[in-house]
Amino acid sequence: PPSNAVVSAIKSAVIRVQEIETARPFYQKLLGLQALSESDMLTDKARRLWGLNTRQVRCLRLGKPGEHFGMIDLVELTGQTSAPVRDPQRPWDYGWFTLNLKTSYLDRAIEAVRELGALTVSEPQSYEADGKQIREVMITLASGERLTLLQIGPPDQSATLFGEPLATAGVVVPSLAESLAFYRDALGLSVS
Repeated sequence: PPSNAVVSAIKSAVIRVQEIETARPFYQKLLGLQALSESDMLTDKARRLWGLNTRQVRCLRLGKPGEHFGMIDLVELTGQTSAPVRDPQRPWDYGWFTLNLKTSYLDRAIEAVRELGALTVSEPQSYEADGKQIREVMITLASGERLTLLQIGPPDQSATLFGEPLATAGVVVPSLAESLAFYRDALGLSVS
């Protein structure tokens, strides 16, 4: 990143789930992530940011041992329903966030997530970007969160199903030009 970038890496993506135990199989069995730490307390700063009155939560941090980039924090709010913060019928609302997971074989990935109770939102879509064929599908996991699975190029039957779990994070923003100032200039990310 540029020398003036204020952030050098993305520490983790925070995902609210109804129950951590329901969410675990997808992240651990399919993505190959391991539990790095578990906590039942939320810092006061995070509590205020989320507008919560209590500090009591369950938080499970998942990642690959030895790596400190691209970790996932699953957060279960104890005693609260998992009603979505935003209307799932309005994905264009600002701040809507999804993880886009890269797979080497989309059809096998869809079968694997269905075995864990996930549902596909629609049929897989195909398109070309930067001269590469891409297939993707949005899924809803049994634990409630929505993710996109994407395959870049032809399927590779010999590769690990999810060799690179976190491909990208998609965020809907009100102004691309204004958002670029933060993600490019402050975080040091480049346009690709």
